[in-house]
Order: sequence, then structure tokens, then C-alpha cells
Amino acid sequence: MLNNLPPELYFFLRYNWLKYKKKIEKEMAYLDKILSKKRRFVDIGSNFGIYSYYFRNKFMNIEAFEPINEITYHLKGLSKYNI
Repeated sequence: MLNNLPPELYFFLRYNWLKYKKKIEKEMAYLDKILSKKRRFVDIGSNFGIYSYYFRNKFMNIEAFEPINEITYHLKGLSKYNI
């Protein structure tokens, strides 16, 4: 159902749903606190791109890598940001 949404809406809904269900990984907030020079973030094994979405406005550049091509279509929707 979410797969047919525009990327902006997809990531907004998916992130907030995960947050509501308390399934956002705590390390996301931890990384945000301990990193001071937020120039580049590398998201290896980015899966559907929740980390990249979360950090899109916090880092200057984000490099997202996902080896499974079938799930990268959502990541391509984030390309207008710094990803």
C-alpha cells in the first residue's frame, strides 16, 4: 500500500509509524547527540532508507548503499536531498 506513494509521503508515514510503534532504533538519536561535525553520513545496508531519511536535514551529505536492488526504489526518491 505504501509503495505507491510519492517518496516524501512514504518516508514521512513510514518514519512516523515506526516512531509511534516505538520501533525506531535508539542509536539514531544517540548518533545525533555524539557527532559534532555533521558533514557526511554513510548508511551502509540502507534497506528502505529510514536512517537516510532521518539524517537528511542533519548532515551535509549522505551516502546510502543497499546491495539488494529490489528495495532501492524508495532510496531513489530521496535523491533530491543531499543523498
